[in-house]
Amino acid sequence: MGQAFVTCGYDVPSSAEDNEPATPGYTASSRSSQMLCAARDRSASVVCAAVGRAVFVYCTASGKKLGSLDGHASPVTCLASSPHAVFSGSVDKTVIRWDLKSRQPSKTFRGHKGPIWCLAVTGSRVFSAGDDAQVIIWDAETGSRLETISRHQSPVRCMVEANGILLTGSDSGALVCTAVVSSALISEVTAHEAAITAVLATDDGTVYTGAADGHIKRWEPFQGACSLVLRAPTAS
Repeated sequence: MGQAFVTCGYDVPSSAEDNEPATPGYTASSRSSQMLCAARDRSASVVCAAVGRAVFVYCTASGKKLGSLDGHASPVTCLASSPHAVFSGSVDKTVIRWDLKSRQPSKTFRGHKGPIWCLAVTGSRVFSAGDDAQVIIWDAETGSRLETISRHQSPVRCMVEANGILLTGSDSGALVCTAVVSSALISEVTAHEAAITAVLATDDGTVYTGAADGHIKRWEPFQGACSLVLRAPTAS
């Protein structure tokens, strides 16, 4: 059985009739950053790649287009997956759960007040965050809003779940570690002097953050302590 993958692109309307209301201050093009996630499409593996708002599904074995996923009104900004579903977040303030068999949205999660920048899925829960500085916890099956966590003071740009901990980084440089099951605060630290743009968690529980200040830092999440700083080289 061949593999399949999903790609997303943002197509500029070619006529006035195709124009849709835009979200002020947000644009996307084929040069925007890409997002990836993996899931299962029936018995095949699916890899999802997103650039913009148009989503297409292809079979890697044949190159044949299998279908498209249409539902977002604005560019897709993040993807996450459970074993049999893909979730996408967008500038249009929604999260969509996609049924990969029918290529249709099975649930649309509404509750954010601004663009969504990051997603994580663990067990039966979906976590989303974005411009409104809130982390919203959803029931992955029903789309019900379970809880809202408000610990950041600026837009949340990145998120990852590892070893029962949800790590979120924001424009203010704050790194917040939250227990997935209880939503209890584990640690909170000003990790960088600029926006955190990436968070990585390794299998041994080590956390790395990258930021607009040009630094990569290694953290012990339970202590909120930095154990290593890597600085980008400067031009001589």
